[in-house]
Amino acid sequence: MQRFQYLKGLKDDEKFKGMSEMTDHIKFQKNNSSKMFSPIEDIMDLFYLSLLVGLKKNKKIDFNDTKYIKGDMVPNWTDNLSVSKDLLVALFVSHMINEKDKNYENKPEIQKILNEKLGKNPVRSISDEGMIDLHCYAFGGYFEIMKKLDNKLPSDLLMFFSTINKLVTDD
Repeated sequence: MQRFQYLKGLKDDEKFKGMSEMTDHIKFQKNNSSKMFSPIEDIMDLFYLSLLVGLKKNKKIDFNDTKYIKGDMVPNWTDNLSVSKDLLVALFVSHMINEKDKNYENKPEIQKILNEKLGKNPVRSISDEGMIDLHCYAFGGYFEIMKKLDNKLPSDLLMFFSTINKLVTDD
């Protein structure tokens, strides 16, 4: 997997709000009083939030299922969150380890996971296998967000971020 991808839509569900439509609805707009304070600058920001929700809720989808319509984004982490990349990678890898060894006792298994999920390219830091897993959780998280929003675009930024907050803080 060479690039980050976003969930464009679902086959046989024209009403599903894809990541691009959501991003356009909530992203920063200088001349719009309700969006001029939005921290969302591009679709990767929504991808990151969806990933956090997916990891927190342990929700993932089968990324390779043909019912998901995907679009290409960028090959590497975006500049605006490149500093946070290490934190996101650490959260992802610790989640993957925790799935296999909750007590972090099996050192060979932990090393195997690290070898499989982390890449050799320091700019991306994730292997191709890890990228697929990352997308499974990001898309799963996006479905959780959309489920909470009843598959509707939020009325405002407060509603959107309240939804994210509830998803990542509720147990």
